[in-house]
Amino acid sequence: DELSRYSIDPKIRIQGASKQCRQKWTQGDYYVQRKKHIVMAEHAYRNMSVPLQSIFVSIREPVARIISHFVMRNELKKGTGSRNLTNFIQSSPYYETFSKLQTLLVLPETRENNTLLNNSTELKRVACEIMSKVAWVGLTEKFDCSVCLLHSMFEFPHHPLEKFNMRPARVYGFNVSEVGRMIRENDTLIDDIIHKCAKARFESDLLKFAPHCC
Repeated sequence: DELSRYSIDPKIRIQGASKQCRQKWTQGDYYVQRKKHIVMAEHAYRNMSVPLQSIFVSIREPVARIISHFVMRNELKKGTGSRNLTNFIQSSPYYETFSKLQTLLVLPETRENNTLLNNSTELKRVACEIMSKVAWVGLTEKFDCSVCLLHSMFEFPHHPLEKFNMRPARVYGFNVSEVGRMIRENDTLIDDIIHKCAKARFESDLLKFAPHCC
């Protein structure tokens, strides 16, 4: 009952999801694909009533996350050349949002407390504390290693498609690494802090539980 206060509309049918699973979806941004009768979560904020010890988190390298958003929206077809594409990304109104999105999702209190976002020392303390207390932390750039670590820590049963990329990125003939490097020339992203905390936790768990995974 407590979790239901934070859950999405219970009248919406989430295909294949139990009531307990639905209750872990927070009041974030989501939309319903009516024709397919499924819910697609765009931004699922951490439910702060759920104990950290029962939360599993996967963090993505921040620049890769930003580029992925523009690829998904097919907007990088509009430019040619790494510099032009970089300028287009950085001038977009979406750029600021996606430079801190993962921080907002994992630390939903930052949506109401901008001072925390502007204080890198305190933000690092809070982010690393959260990362140290959740059940498991994975990195999308180390996906196979993360899945291996998950099994080593919790002995979950294997799924035959657990390492299969269900949504491969659509790249339109530009150099992703070069665009990423150019973005890094000028900006330090807010999400870099939580990514570094996640990476430290991930590498620590690998050494402790699964040195064979990577």
